[in-house]
Amino acid sequence: MLFCGSLIYMLLDGDLGLVSMAASIFVLALTLSVTMVAYAAYRRPTFAKNVARKGARLTGRLLSGEGLRRRAWTWSARLISRLGEELRAARRQLAAQPTEAPKLAALALGYWAFDALCLILMFDALGVVADPLVLLVAYCVATTIAAIPLTPGGIGIFEVTMLATLALLGVGSEAAIPILGYRLFNFWLPIPLAAVFYPTLRHTG
Repeated sequence: MLFCGSLIYMLLDGDLGLVSMAASIFVLALTLSVTMVAYAAYRRPTFAKNVARKGARLTGRLLSGEGLRRRAWTWSARLISRLGEELRAARRQLAAQPTEAPKLAALALGYWAFDALCLILMFDALGVVADPLVLLVAYCVATTIAAIPLTPGGIGIFEVTMLATLALLGVGSEAAIPILGYRLFNFWLPIPLAAVFYPTLRHTG
């Protein structure tokens, strides 16, 4: 939701170039499509697999490859099954402990809110002028992209995406220092603290 909201803000802002606007529209459409596929996989898995089969058949026809069609169908069927299983498992967990849902929601909201506040305060502390709303938009985009497991903790991906998004929204290269300062608190500083408390973890059940 945060990612889609950020993309919509960037599109409505009106300062994007043609290529950036086309890329934003494509990514927004792709995100919404994945969301609908996930919901269909959860509610009607057979229907979702039939749609995936037709999509794979169309892909193979357009690219004239039977092997490609088979690979596309196998990949999409595996993805749909996994999405449905994850959503059903999450629902079972919340149904088993209904009082946990508000607590988990509050903790998640608190995490994102204080994390974003850390970024805003870092820009303010270092005297780099940037609209807090613009920082929030860039934060949402960079956090979502960095969640793709390409590097540990999104190292490098978060920083580059954040700088690129801020540049599109009119913030210059001076944003690099506060972004690195934010990553010190967000990523590096918790590591030694986690190492100290790691022996206290207990896994049960």
